[in-house]
Amino acid sequence: SYQKYRKKLEYVLSTNEVTNSKRLLELLVKVQMPNSRPHLHAGTRTREQVVGAVCTWLEEATELEEFEEGYLNPKFWSPPKKGSKAKKKLVGHHVSKTDAIPIYDDEFIKLIDEIRSSKREKIAAERYIFLIELINVYGIRPHEAAFLTVENIGGKKSVYCNSFKRSGGGSSPENRELYGLHQYWENEFDLIKKIENNYAIPPTGDKGLGDALGKYLAKVDYWNHLRETRKLVPYSMRHGFAYRMHQDARYSKKISSRFGAALMGHSHQIHLETYGKWTPQGNMRTTLDDLLS
Repeated sequence: SYQKYRKKLEYVLSTNEVTNSKRLLELLVKVQMPNSRPHLHAGTRTREQVVGAVCTWLEEATELEEFEEGYLNPKFWSPPKKGSKAKKKLVGHHVSKTDAIPIYDDEFIKLIDEIRSSKREKIAAERYIFLIELINVYGIRPHEAAFLTVENIGGKKSVYCNSFKRSGGGSSPENRELYGLHQYWENEFDLIKKIENNYAIPPTGDKGLGDALGKYLAKVDYWNHLRETRKLVPYSMRHGFAYRMHQDARYSKKISSRFGAALMGHSHQIHLETYGKWTPQGNMRTTLDDLLS
């Protein structure tokens, strides 16, 4: 809902002359409110949500009858259409400032073994291990762990992520199908059954699951070793999925960069900007040659 961004809207409208939707949206992503942290960097999910929510409000307001409360003249206030160049330009795209550093398979396995064998509270430990397994095996963002479901399609159970549908933003499919790499990990960790049975993940906390995970890992000696020697961060687990997909000989010539982007829930452009160094040149041609031969 645009109500979430109402203060920003009111500030923009009170400090600028705004006579149409184009001007409003441009100011919304550029103007910084006093005493607030910058959070609308190009290509970020927050910026995408803000633009999407305000466009939805404008669309609804311009579809009202003139006598209805909240009506806006569509001649001036119609928002850019979904998927249009104008809307994509408003959202922009994120350019990664740091290299994506992946956690490697053996490090991931050792990490969960270290957590499990530690003397920390067992119930909390198992919840964090489950979260770590989900991120590594499916390549999801930490917060997406709260939005996983299992659906039976054609007699086969598949895992889906519904986070964008519930949050109201983002350009990924509303119900994104995931695929476990490696498949034997999905089976070994019993992930599908756990998702079906609503196995508990850690509490979200005030700043989200990613922040909670980072704080938990900060007390794990082996993680601190990885952080110091390899500069790993919690997001390195998601990067590890991309690395596995594009560098492991079992997958690298079979999963194209476009397919990889779809699995991870971002655009092909962002996928190449972030993980292009791991993607073999000619990957798409090789995939099609194999499929069509």
